Amino acid sequence: MDNTEIGSLVAASLCILFGLLLCFAGYFLFRIAIFLTTFLAVASLLYPAIVEPVTDLEPWLAGLIAILAGLVIALLALCIWPIGVFLTGAWAGFLIGCVIMSTVNGGLIRVDWGAYLFLSLMALLCGILAVILQRPVVILATAISGAYLFLAGIDGFVYLLADHKGGGSFWLIVPFLMQGKLDQLDADWITWLFCALWVVFSIAGAIVQFAGPGRHYNHHHHHRGVVLVIQNDRGYEKIDTLA
Repeated sequence: MDNTEIGSLVAASLCILFGLLLCFAGYFLFRIAIFLTTFLAVASLLYPAIVEPVTDLEPWLAGLIAILAGLVIALLALCIWPIGVFLTGAWAGFLIGCVIMSTVNGGLIRVDWGAYLFLSLMALLCGILAVILQRPVVILATAISGAYLFLAGIDGFVYLLADHKGGGSFWLIVPFLMQGKLDQLDADWITWLFCALWVVFSIAGAIVQFAGPGRHYNHHHHHRGVVLVIQNDRGYEKIDTLA
């Protein structure tokens, strides 16, 4: 196993770990979820945008630029979390729009400007809904994004352990969806199985977050601070929290 394959296995392992956290505990891990989904959204949108039109740009360089831009904007979203909430919702809306577009071979809307307008409106609508509603939209967005990351990691392991003879195409689903070229994806049955599992895990993750042990969690009431307590005959009693 060479260094490239070792690096791929490490990346796949991280995708599995963070994907599970996002999918089943995204809202509970609010700030981590905002960082990861913002990074994923920016990097996934930027990479195909700069690797396609700029033909003389090496794919590894385009990937590096996308990763760095994703990290910068994700860190900004941590500092100003409403931006992160908006981008998280916009990412979910964009993905839903891509799925709707791909229901017809070649794209539901064949005119480029019309497709871009539709996807932009879907992203804007879901971004605004995320800021207004927050909890349900963030849960859905993290469940979908987490399921994708988790299964992309599993698919990476399948591809490497099968000696590059099976799998390995699932992570390309999002870029091909974005370009309306899903029918052109060179995929085997494993890829389509993972697509079905993406739906299953997204639903399962949303159910766990909505109805699981953390269903009463509200990130507004869980911020860092100094808790003031007093001791009485009933034990310790919280009296205030200093931000």
